[in-house]
Amino acid sequence: MSDLRIIINYQNNSAVFAGKGTFNAKEQIKELGGRWQNLSKTWEIKPLTCGVEKLQNIFPGALIEKIDTQPGDELIVDATNGQDVKPEIAAVISAPGSATQSINSSLPAHQGVSEFLNKVKKVLQNSFNGVIYICGMVNKVTDSKGRKYIDLEDIDNKGDCISCVVWEWQQPETVFASLTQIGFELEANLPILIQAKVDLNNKKGQLSLNITGVLAEYTLGKLKAERDITNQKLKTEGLFDKQKQLTLPLPAKRLGILTSSAGTVINDLRAGLETAKFGFELFWCDVSVQGNSAVQEIIQGLKYFSLQPNIDAILLFRGGGSQSELAVFNDYKLARAICLCPKPVVSAIGHEADMSSTQDVSFIACGVPKSIGLYFANLILEIKNKFNTSVKTINNKAIIQLETYNLKIKNIKETFPEYIKALISRRESLFRQLVTGLPAWTRQFLKFENNKLLHLISLERDIKKMLELKNFDIALKLTELCRDIKKRVEFKELTLEHFYLLIENVSPQKQLKRGFSLVRKNNKFVTNVEQLNVSDNIEIEFHNGKSIAVVSLPNKQKLLN
Repeated sequence: MSDLRIIINYQNNSAVFAGKGTFNAKEQIKELGGRWQNLSKTWEIKPLTCGVEKLQNIFPGALIEKIDTQPGDELIVDATNGQDVKPEIAAVISAPGSATQSINSSLPAHQGVSEFLNKVKKVLQNSFNGVIYICGMVNKVTDSKGRKYIDLEDIDNKGDCISCVVWEWQQPETVFASLTQIGFELEANLPILIQAKVDLNNKKGQLSLNITGVLAEYTLGKLKAERDITNQKLKTEGLFDKQKQLTLPLPAKRLGILTSSAGTVINDLRAGLETAKFGFELFWCDVSVQGNSAVQEIIQGLKYFSLQPNIDAILLFRGGGSQSELAVFNDYKLARAICLCPKPVVSAIGHEADMSSTQDVSFIACGVPKSIGLYFANLILEIKNKFNTSVKTINNKAIIQLETYNLKIKNIKETFPEYIKALISRRESLFRQLVTGLPAWTRQFLKFENNKLLHLISLERDIKKMLELKNFDIALKLTELCRDIKKRVEFKELTLEHFYLLIENVSPQKQLKRGFSLVRKNNKFVTNVEQLNVSDNIEIEFHNGKSIAVVSLPNKQKLLN
């Protein structure tokens, strides 16, 4: 029965049977008055009516552990092997001729290590009677032989730590079920409130806690409270909305990425970006997104990208995880670093339902990493749609203009012969009137003029023929004109992007970066020194922020006086 453990507690006169061997020994346990404890999944005999020797005879090979000494037993430590011995055995050891006989009887009263530890254990158990509740931060978790060992650290005083244990017969998965059922894994940096009993490890002389339960509502409230506390601090400092005041450069092409290379979420981001079919440039800084080093590494990554002039925006994201893994994104130092970052930070932490202070203060918060890619892709698609709309508008206006010119030419073509005929008719009528009233000697001259008129008639016929020939030339010219306009439109399409970059270079934000500034008084721009008076409050805007100033000198006119 080497798989059977018997824990004897003399203080409450009971014995607990645990281990795999309990199944084979359950009949003997029942005969001794044992009962099955469903909560702890163990057999217990209470009151214990037999001694250790009888238990050893009934359960040979069982491992017997004593939580407390039996009343009346006086334990003496054998200095040769450090084990407790009964007084009668000690008498043999100290018999004449033994090594202990030479010990000076004048030594002060003393006690063995086991006796001392047992007394300390009694004091602890009397001082902390029953279960107690301790809160702290999980520092380390170790599994060994079905047991779970936990180092619990004080939340405020780092370094103050106590060892805790959940024995295999307690079934650790049952003890921590309330946490796992709501999505928490027992791991480092998880705040917990435990229900435990104080114990002392005799082998190491070390104080420990035997965990009997965990209050999950404390962990939930602590993590939520950390987010609320962080947000409130930033609001008090006036930093909470600082990222929202930034402007995202368009098109945002050069993107700095902060995430771990151990995950695959980078592929989700790329899938979203590829929908735009645009040449994004990605700069990846590998950082931890969970654990003790995550906050510092992310802050260093933010500082690095902030100093890179060619970065348009910073993307901070990670995939799903337990609540304790995501807790680092509620850290005040990290959230504050994001607020003070001069470049827009776009974040996506965990799943759609997960929210954190990091997302609360970011320029844009997306649900999942792929949503970040879609966000930037949609910005590019919107620019492309606007450009295509402009091109269509230019084409339509060009077509309307060509149709207008064509109609004018057609009208000229149709009305010109009629105009010539009317002109000739008026000239003939005038000529007849002149012929009737002029002397004969002028008739010859008039006849000559008449010949000119006939020539005009012939000219009218020629013009008509020319117009018919010109119809083909006009149609050809129109075709060439359309082709030329099409080439011009295509050229404009190629140069629009250059115009866009030119406009961007002369934008107010660019001018501010070159050293210029904007001055406002009562939310109105100041363009003349005459608008300022002594003690006026003015707002000066630079490329990376705003400042409030007070006018201390008179205006220009008063200075001249």
